[in-house]
Amino acid sequence: DVLTTTDHRLFIQGALALLIADPSEDNALDVLSRISQLMTEFISDKDFIDMLRVTQVAIARGQLEAQDLGPLKDQLAEEFPAGNVIMNRELIRLLAFLKASNIIDRYLTYIESDASKPDRVHVAMHLRFLTEGWQTEQKLRLIDFLADARQWQGGSSYPLYIRNVTRDFAKRLTDEEIVPVLQRGAEWPDAALGCLYRLPEQLPEDLLAALIELDEEIDGRTDAPSKQLMVGIVAVLARSGDDISMSYLREIWDRNPERREPVAMGLAQRPDDENWECLVNSLPILEEGTLRIVLKQLQKVDKIPEEPEPYRQAIISGLKLEKNGALDAIQ
Repeated sequence: DVLTTTDHRLFIQGALALLIADPSEDNALDVLSRISQLMTEFISDKDFIDMLRVTQVAIARGQLEAQDLGPLKDQLAEEFPAGNVIMNRELIRLLAFLKASNIIDRYLTYIESDASKPDRVHVAMHLRFLTEGWQTEQKLRLIDFLADARQWQGGSSYPLYIRNVTRDFAKRLTDEEIVPVLQRGAEWPDAALGCLYRLPEQLPEDLLAALIELDEEIDGRTDAPSKQLMVGIVAVLARSGDDISMSYLREIWDRNPERREPVAMGLAQRPDDENWECLVNSLPILEEGTLRIVLKQLQKVDKIPEEPEPYRQAIISGLKLEKNGALDAIQ
């Protein structure tokens, strides 16, 4: 019988055939139960790797959930990290699915070790699926590793994958963990950007101060993560709409002409008072989408320029936009 044989190769091949021929939940659970029994004995690396793959097949074919695996979860956790590279790769796939968060320190020790960079990244990429069991210090260690790993050589899409993983992980930080991440946002721009999704509409003083300090630190950078982070900070400040946020957006507008496009979009949320002059003076440099929004917002302000240049720029804006905004320019 496939499920009682002590021949590991026979079990592996027979269990796989069973899961292909009759992929029922009961058969999948029986296969996993037998793997759990066999793990109490010696198994060669080759056979154990294949059993890990059979475990994956059983979970998929039997449509099992993590809680269905019983003691096998803890048995697999005890095997990480193994001395075999391939074994570790198969283990982390299963452990991430099983939400095995009781060995987070071991995962972090591994990614900080002298193991090969691809193997360390492989483990780190799976840790984002562990949603419980983290201490703040452990989260910061993973973020620090990902920030460092993003600088390593890889394919053209490699840094994008790292950035996406970092942002996803940062979106789950607690309110108390956001400020220390923002304070190191110049080192961790991807994580800081992920934190922005968690911020409340009305910013408390500590978060507002951390955002402004971070923006001042990265202002003028030209790398993609920092540029995206700067746009995100502007959007958050604009949404907040308080006097301090608007004052700081005007400061950005004055000091860095390269950022006037997104800043104008932010200032347009409150087009009156001191923002009005910045918006009027932004008309010559705005792309069509932003230009349409700014023109609509300026119509809400009962104020007119005293100099001729803004009228000239309004006419040019209408010619540029034609049917997609000329009437707003006229208004």
